[in-house]
Amino acid sequence: MSSENVGRRSILKGLALVPVSALMGPGQSALAATVPAARQDAPGNAAKGVYEPKYFNSRDYETLRALCQIIIPSDGDSGGAVEAGAPEYIDLLTSENEDFQLRLG
Repeated sequence: MSSENVGRRSILKGLALVPVSALMGPGQSALAATVPAARQDAPGNAAKGVYEPKYFNSRDYETLRALCQIIIPSDGDSGGAVEAGAPEYIDLLTSENEDFQLRLG
């Protein structure tokens, strides 16, 4: 894809990574740090039933879902952040990382 054809969706996806990377320490990758845990409780598993947040209370979790929907909404071609399981993944990351919890607390 050339730089002239970068769409709104690509820009939003890139911007969505900024807050996550800001939570990470220097030289630490969010994906590399959490891949084993994410596979055990993959966001796709949430579609099989009602997801129970591991860290956030129900009000904060619904706020997180709303923010994910605003940042990367679904469109005619594909689902958005909520359909991809981003809220569940963020909750999982936060539940297993005390640094995330301290920054959110």
